[in-house]
Amino acid sequence: MSVASKSVKEVANRDYALYKGTMSEDSVATALKFHLLTEFYLEQMIRLVLARGDKLIDSGNYSYAQKLGIVEASDRVPDNLLSSLRNLNKLRNKCSHEMDYKISDSDLERIGSPLGKCWTELKKDKHTVRARLGYLCGHISAYLSVELEDLELEFHGVGRAKTEDTE
Repeated sequence: MSVASKSVKEVANRDYALYKGTMSEDSVATALKFHLLTEFYLEQMIRLVLARGDKLIDSGNYSYAQKLGIVEASDRVPDNLLSSLRNLNKLRNKCSHEMDYKISDSDLERIGSPLGKCWTELKKDKHTVRARLGYLCGHISAYLSVELEDLELEFHGVGRAKTEDTE
């Protein structure tokens, strides 16, 4: 099945499976896996916005922060989301380099606050750190998935999914 022939439902199911695969009972494991998922989305965006983005990604010599900078330079992703991703990268570094690191409310605040009203609304409910982390992962994942779809439409004239009306 070609990418162009996939339905919205198939793409949504695949993207949800990617997101769900990052979720864990352990918040640190969730943050680390989710960081990998966001890096996957950044790499796909770079492949699309640069004529030979594949060469850059396949070289394997770029850090997450550098990939984020390339995506930022493309001016395709809003600043608030880029800020959240920068803060996610800082959290990933803490989780990777500090033994027994525990994700705190302030860690989530740094990731969520650039997202504005949706984060403010979530904070009104008294969810656990793990639940709020899951919410942030879902929100950011969905946004990156939509951005990637928009880029595919722009650069290739076809997205990853067709609506039921166009099948």
